[in-house]
Amino acid sequence: MLSAKKIKDRLVAKVYNKAYEVVEDKILENFSISGVASLEKASGSEITFFSGKEKHKEALLSTKSGACLISDSSFERLSQQRLDLSEIYFFVVKDLNFAYANLMIQFYSEDSNQIIEGSISENAFIADSAVIGENCQIMPGSYIGKDVKIGDNVKIYPHVFIGEGVEIGNDCTIFHAATVLHSVIGKNTVVHSGARIGKDGFRYVTDEAGKHLRVPHIGQVIIGDDVEIGCNSTIDRGSISDTIIGDMCKLDNLVQIGHNVTLGKGCFIVAQVGIAGSVTVGDYVAIGGQGGLADNLSIGNYAKIAAQSGVMKDVLEKEIVMGSPAQPIKDFFKQVATMRKITKKEKI
Repeated sequence: MLSAKKIKDRLVAKVYNKAYEVVEDKILENFSISGVASLEKASGSEITFFSGKEKHKEALLSTKSGACLISDSSFERLSQQRLDLSEIYFFVVKDLNFAYANLMIQFYSEDSNQIIEGSISENAFIADSAVIGENCQIMPGSYIGKDVKIGDNVKIYPHVFIGEGVEIGNDCTIFHAATVLHSVIGKNTVVHSGARIGKDGFRYVTDEAGKHLRVPHIGQVIIGDDVEIGCNSTIDRGSISDTIIGDMCKLDNLVQIGHNVTLGKGCFIVAQVGIAGSVTVGDYVAIGGQGGLADNLSIGNYAKIAAQSGVMKDVLEKEIVMGSPAQPIKDFFKQVATMRKITKKEKI
């Protein structure tokens, strides 16, 4: 439970009620909020949110929620319509998405009720040469190999495998059944369940007799600070040099990062993306679901690659590409429009 006053203070929001007048903090202190719910399901003690879309207005008018997050622009439109919403406390914010995320963090933490701070299970294997920081949580079935270095306040869930020589920074979380080998991980990074980090990449040579020979890898995976690696994603170690994931990168589930790839800071990589070896990706690049990048490409800063795009050549800074083979998005839609015209003529 949180008082509405605390939520207001943390969201830097103004609160309106009873014909849209500003609500005093004393009133908000006496109103407790138990959680977050949708417009349709919220109870009087829960806070909800209004996207501003017309199709959600009926749900807002009928909601039982006692409090609602809303953007300042949407609230202004509602005020002009003089709707009967005097029983709801409106938390008016500049950025609705950011405020919603902040609110969810306040109420819900994925691991808040699952661990005991600073405890190390007797059923975890920890090599004698491993160095474990203060206030770490290592749960049953985990394996910590030789010469591993783990910082302070690290949480390691059941059946995690941390291989020899791995380094993990402060405040990291490694969820169930993840594997980390040949890696250095910065602080405040999250590795979700089933991720595989630091295995050899896919590199073979074929001799005259047609036999495939796997080429051993000797590089590492270097992961920065505030990174998130989604469930069942894989990041290959470098072949000779390292695979690098920059600070603040966010990888969705089922992402494949090949050997020697470099991601700049702040990249968003959505589910089922595959990046082949030795690709260099700039800062704040976004790649949509099921995008595929051929090897040895260069992707410029702030570029955007649409879902299911097949990228076969370099992408310039701030360029937006789409399709397979990927091309500038305006060209893609021109071709789609042309094909539609052709098919309509054929039907006639």
